[in-house]
Amino acid sequence: MDLTKVRQGEKIAGIAGALFIIVMFLSWWNFSGGGFSVNGQSINVSGVSVDYNAWELSSFMDIIWFVTALSGVALFLMAANNVALNLPIAMSAIATGLGAFSTLLIIYRLIDPPYSAGRAWGAFVGLVLMAVMTYGAWTAMQEEGASFTPSSGGTGGTGGAPPPPPPPPSAPPPRA
Repeated sequence: MDLTKVRQGEKIAGIAGALFIIVMFLSWWNFSGGGFSVNGQSINVSGVSVDYNAWELSSFMDIIWFVTALSGVALFLMAANNVALNLPIAMSAIATGLGAFSTLLIIYRLIDPPYSAGRAWGAFVGLVLMAVMTYGAWTAMQEEGASFTPSSGGTGGTGGAPPPPPPPPSAPPPRA
């Protein structure tokens, strides 16, 4: 592992992705006192506060968030270990796209919390970390000159120009 080969954007994406995975296990949602309904069942409690992490109430979104955070960590580890995958687009572009989508999903969950739960501090920290991971992946994408369009050579999506067209066929020799 050679950390001198890791660019700034890859470092940002990797560290923010790893921290995001940790924050997923902290308090994102809470219910305090009173009554609430979970899956159609009414529950009445008083003086009780229950906290839930990102894994417990987010339906399928938690899996998307986890995969996105892993893409940031993978971006860092691939650069540190000098690993290149033969993907149609660059890994940094994949991490950037997933990061942008996950950031929007977290914003959606903050606007409309699951099961009318209250928002806890972990959701806000998660939003910041996901935005930072997205920024790091986007910076890595810019540093390597990648784009979201597939490359023709399968070199990881560096966005190179397509190969020139083949020369036209030559005319047959004249008959003598």
